[in-house]
Amino acid sequence: MAIVTDKLISLAPMILETIVKLLHPRMNLVEIAEEASPAIDKLIKKYKNQGLKFVGGAFKIILDNPDGFAVSYELFFQDNEDNWHKANNTSKKMEADYYLTNEAWEELKAKKIVSYDIEEPTDVS
Repeated sequence: MAIVTDKLISLAPMILETIVKLLHPRMNLVEIAEEASPAIDKLIKKYKNQGLKFVGGAFKIILDNPDGFAVSYELFFQDNEDNWHKANNTSKKMEADYYLTNEAWEELKAKKIVSYDIEEPTDVS
């Protein structure tokens, strides 16, 4: 089953830039995911308003050795003809010692990738 991305490509980088701007020094991994949530929810709502059905997705915090990390997201949608659509993007490397608490950095180094499922926002119809 092919995934069509053309409808979703234009907004993906803009949403990731918004997420990165919300990050601040000394965050834990859950806080990073929570900061990303409103921007991702807004993107889901925009695509739903274009007639796409949200199917699922993931927000990831990824180890970028030796001293950094990146954030990424993937969102999957279907249209009325059951074609799959994907919106995704990955940030540039960010410095762990600036953005992450020591505990968050140790957890990320141990796990390599920390992934959070993205669910459809309850206020999106």
